[in-house]
Amino acid sequence: MTPARVASTAIATTLLVGLVHCHAEQMPMVREAVHDAPKPVVAAAATASASTVAPAPPPKVTAVEVTQTPCALLETHRVFCWGPLGADNAASQYVDGLPPVDTMHVGDGFGCARAIADQRVYCWGLDYTAQRGTGTADAPETTTVHPAGQVVLADGTRVVAKDFLAGGAHACALLATGDVVCWGATMFGQAGERPGHDATGYWRAVKKPVVVFHGATRVFGGVATSCAVNAKEELYCWGDQDAGVNGAGSTFVPKKIAVPGPVRAMAFGSGHSCLLTDAPGVFCRGSNDHGDLGSAGRSLHTNFDHVPELSRKYVSIAAARSETCAVTTDGDVECLGALLWGNAKAATTTANVPELGKAIAVAADMGSRCALGVAGVVQCMGKLGSNVEGRGELDLRPRAIPVP
Repeated sequence: MTPARVASTAIATTLLVGLVHCHAEQMPMVREAVHDAPKPVVAAAATASASTVAPAPPPKVTAVEVTQTPCALLETHRVFCWGPLGADNAASQYVDGLPPVDTMHVGDGFGCARAIADQRVYCWGLDYTAQRGTGTADAPETTTVHPAGQVVLADGTRVVAKDFLAGGAHACALLATGDVVCWGATMFGQAGERPGHDATGYWRAVKKPVVVFHGATRVFGGVATSCAVNAKEELYCWGDQDAGVNGAGSTFVPKKIAVPGPVRAMAFGSGHSCLLTDAPGVFCRGSNDHGDLGSAGRSLHTNFDHVPELSRKYVSIAAARSETCAVTTDGDVECLGALLWGNAKAATTTANVPELGKAIAVAADMGSRCALGVAGVVQCMGKLGSNVEGRGELDLRPRAIPVP
């Protein structure tokens, strides 16, 4: 009765091939300047090449997010995605139908980005829970993929966003008025409507964006949770509340959540969430079954508690099914918990990941880690092939993700 999430990376690979369109563009060329020089003594030397030609370096990546179909944003304002990390049949390809964009967020088999020219939101990919926000919805569990289309309100107005989020199969946008509108899956209330079933027994989806929150200044979200911060720096969340394991349960009505300070960044796993404030350290709540919330000694945290092993100042955080990662101000990648789940061993000791080099951002999903290096290159490590719930091959060697 519940529509299945696209949970296997094998399916995600198939989706990726239809989701994005590879533009085989010629890379621009750079010519070195030719300066006047004395005539050579040997006449034959005059036949030497007067210039050399070398391809320009690929554009730098400015943002990366890792889900079943990881994607990255380039300094050229284009988005490209790839399939299972390291799989030969899922090379990096550009998303089709996007104008130049300045921000990107991705969910499970879909993603959204904001246009530079007019701040309108475009979403692409799966649409079986109306997650694209175009007013349409495919039949439940349909794996049809779609090019990018503009998100529209019920009156046909195009959504112009100050900020936005993409969850597992839902999304929300912050409008200029301070209203937060959401659309897509709402089986836990994450799109702001009471969960329920249609006449055929499937979960209803929000096809047109609905107003869920007023007076927001920024939004955060992931998996099946949505959050907004207001002008008083108060945090409100709705949805599954970290799968309900923190005791808050699920709600379609925004609920105030106690936080240790102004929320600067948030990350959402399947059973826990974490945030950064202006103070040093990472604060998390939810399940700690694999040590992903550190050695606080409890398997369940109902509040955002400080993680003892992550006490430095951080600029980026990521949360996976059983792992928490963060990037320090010095560019070190630190991870806590278990890389894989199902057959993984819990580790409550912070593990520095020098293999990923100096980074400015980190992203993580079930069994994989990716880091955006200071040079603008994405490196990933972890799952290969159909590695789901502990199955498949684990490769901890970092692999650079090529730009199409």
